[in-house]
Amino acid sequence: MERALDAEKLRYIELRPLTPLAGAYHPAQSYCFHQVDLRPDLTTLFDHCHKSSTQRKIQRAEREGLTCEAGRSEALLDAFWKLHLMTRRRHGFRRSPSAGSAT
Repeated sequence: MERALDAEKLRYIELRPLTPLAGAYHPAQSYCFHQVDLRPDLTTLFDHCHKSSTQRKIQRAEREGLTCEAGRSEALLDAFWKLHLMTRRRHGFRRSPSAGSAT
């Protein structure tokens, strides 16, 4: 993460816990936390997704051969971070997600 901060000229990264830590956590900004219960089987999860947006995107990803890799390696973290930054730039943001307003 330190290399990413240096490479992207970011000031800091903010990691947020899922539950408050007895006064030890003060977020820099307000935010929304989204959580999805992934315990149901795939068919049930898919059926509960919005038909005209989410389901179509999933079907398109399947057609195009999208794959998913999971793990804890530095290579996967680097790949995720690069995709994350590409997405933020495409959406018009240049600073880190927690560094304040968009530029």
